[in-house]
Amino acid sequence: MKISLLIVLSGLMLMVFSCSEDQTKSSVVNGNEEKINDNSVVKKPVTVDGLRKIFYDLTTPVELTEFVKYSNTSYNSDLINSINNKGKYTTNLKHALNLGVYGTDLIYTRMYDQRQEAILYLAVIQQFTEELGIPKTEISNTLNRVEESMEHKDSIFGLIKKAYTDADKYLNESDRNNTAALIYFGAWTEALYIATHLYNENGANKEVIGLHIAQQKLSLNSLLELLSNTYDVPDVHHYMVLIKRLKKIYDSVEIVVDRQSTEIDTINKTIVIDKDKTKVTPEQVEEISKAVRRIRADIIG
Repeated sequence: MKISLLIVLSGLMLMVFSCSEDQTKSSVVNGNEEKINDNSVVKKPVTVDGLRKIFYDLTTPVELTEFVKYSNTSYNSDLINSINNKGKYTTNLKHALNLGVYGTDLIYTRMYDQRQEAILYLAVIQQFTEELGIPKTEISNTLNRVEESMEHKDSIFGLIKKAYTDADKYLNESDRNNTAALIYFGAWTEALYIATHLYNENGANKEVIGLHIAQQKLSLNSLLELLSNTYDVPDVHHYMVLIKRLKKIYDSVEIVVDRQSTEIDTINKTIVIDKDKTKVTPEQVEEISKAVRRIRADIIG
């Protein structure tokens, strides 16, 4: 059965925030504050004047790595998947997963002005899209423009976002939503892996990075929902087991928002939350880090 990645992510979020009045009353705690359950799919935190602006639709590597801007950390090439590993990936499963991984790594390198490194990652991404049978007419022009615009960060980020969104659209319209789900899973895992490592760097902004790590709790059910429809792809069940283990760790992470100040923008597909309260401890981050390392090792291995 075809299930669009975009429909799953946005639909689950709307289910959470568009509940009936009776359901709302039963879920509110401490007056106007509501603890967000882990069936929602809030994606990406951005610190803007005390607000958290969160995308609830398809999240590309650009959004997933947005926290890096505010992390106060230095570039570390050891954190990303070496392009020398590309030859190890010979199946559609590995190509899809690592297309997501390398997309996150591309954005990470460019955020730290590693232009030449970013170009190398871009070449691998172009190769993997071809290996997955995504027609050049769908995204090649966009990816070519990425290389031409490598000097301009904002332009690159916009083009990368467009390339991944266009690839997702093509895959879902071609009844290959399973591949789209695996690409997203790879990108999400790599971003969380990087975040858990940056959290422990000297001088790192633990508040910003910790918020990003904590809010990934709200992505886990969406990941399980997406991957549950990929049983025809080998080894997916194995990844679902690992995600469920990670989810158990996240059960102790608390996210509470002031419901009265929550705004949903259905046009731009964002949620803006004010006065959010997110609690994640260094001990929880360490446990999350261990679980994510295991998942990531399987993806890039």
